[in-house]
Amino acid sequence: MAVAKFGSRNVPPIPAPPGLRPYLAFRRLSGPALDAAMQALDDDAVFRRRVLDTLEAAALQLDDDEEDEGDEDPSAERADLAAALVLERPDGWRADLVDLVAAVRAEGEEAELVARARRLSRDLERARSERDTATEDRRVTRDARDRAVSEAAELRRSVAALEAELITAKVETETLREERQRAIRDLKATETRFVERQAELKAARAEVIANAAEIEELRAGGVGASTPVAVAVPPPPSDQPALARDDTTDALDRVAVAEAVRRASDAAAALTSALGDVAAAISGDDTDAIAEDASPVTRGQQTKSPPRSSRAPRRRPPDLPRGVFDDSPGAADFLCRLPAVVILVDGYNVSLAGWPGLALSEQRRRLLDALGALSARTGCEGLVVFDGADVGAGLPGESRIRGVQVRFTAPGVEADDDLLARIDRVPVARPVVVVSSDRRVADGARTKGAATLSSPQLLQLLR
Repeated sequence: MAVAKFGSRNVPPIPAPPGLRPYLAFRRLSGPALDAAMQALDDDAVFRRRVLDTLEAAALQLDDDEEDEGDEDPSAERADLAAALVLERPDGWRADLVDLVAAVRAEGEEAELVARARRLSRDLERARSERDTATEDRRVTRDARDRAVSEAAELRRSVAALEAELITAKVETETLREERQRAIRDLKATETRFVERQAELKAARAEVIANAAEIEELRAGGVGASTPVAVAVPPPPSDQPALARDDTTDALDRVAVAEAVRRASDAAAALTSALGDVAAAISGDDTDAIAEDASPVTRGQQTKSPPRSSRAPRRRPPDLPRGVFDDSPGAADFLCRLPAVVILVDGYNVSLAGWPGLALSEQRRRLLDALGALSARTGCEGLVVFDGADVGAGLPGESRIRGVQVRFTAPGVEADDDLLARIDRVPVARPVVVVSSDRRVADGARTKGAATLSSPQLLQLLR
């Protein structure tokens, strides 16, 4: 086909065989075009010779190129042999051509087998690699399963231990609750006895003071008074000498009255000391004032107590350092570091300002954690009061968590009122700081002489 195309473009043109002319413009040769080319070689000997000459010239050029390159292509040699058989057509060329085609096909099949064998070898190698990877993955999975089984067993043992600890804790909690209730009952009984003894003490004190006043009047009036004076004293013991009157003067035996008063005073003093110990054990309050008021009256001692001021000492808020403002973080830090300071915190007022998006239980936990850290850092004593409306059965009314005293109010009692009432329970000598952004709480705390901080001030200090 190439020789026919070249001849048609030659000057003068060399006509192509009629059977090839329809295919000269084709770029790719189809089956009919190849059949037409073979038929043209069979029918036109001149054209076949022209193709043979062109092929030999091309073969000579190709041989020169191959000698320069030093490569020989077996497929090209077979193609040249097939072309020579078709164009030169020696005797028996068709049989030789059939044998050549069969040999080429056999070589193609062998090459295909070799290529297939190579593909199968590559597939086998890939399968072995995948098998090894799968084996390793299975080993890793088995090890992970064994670890998971071991961890699950350890977790079950831990859960069993925790359940046992929980049962023990429940038993201990129940025991402590019973002991607490018993202690509360004993405390109430002790308080009742204390009130009774205090009433008896007041009565004895009044009686002693009355007797002392009568003795003073007797001393001032003398023995020979025209009108005898009757003095009421506590009943004397069985061995106490009875009061006697002089038959001649009808006067009171002052020595006997003084002895009776002394004994009554000693008894009152002993009772006062005992009641003071009871009061200290119950509330920890100072009982020196009671003991001072009930000091015994002895012979020859002034019976009237010196006048005392009835006005109780008033609490005063601590003064801030110069240059520190009330609403500054420096004020919060200064007040929380005062010696023996008590910090009273309006619980939900602070927690809702600091963690508004969390549940109330989580707000309480975070606030108590932060206050515990503040107490450990500054040495302050913290007390937090929460409204008790949301308290469940598992929350005690009052407890101490991480060093901070926590109190939930009783039903119907607001935390604001309980917080303000707590100020009066703190000794006047100890500074008190109330933390709340509620105006009523802040004003009430200032009225009672306590220092105040807003919720944002405390939150900034806690952070």
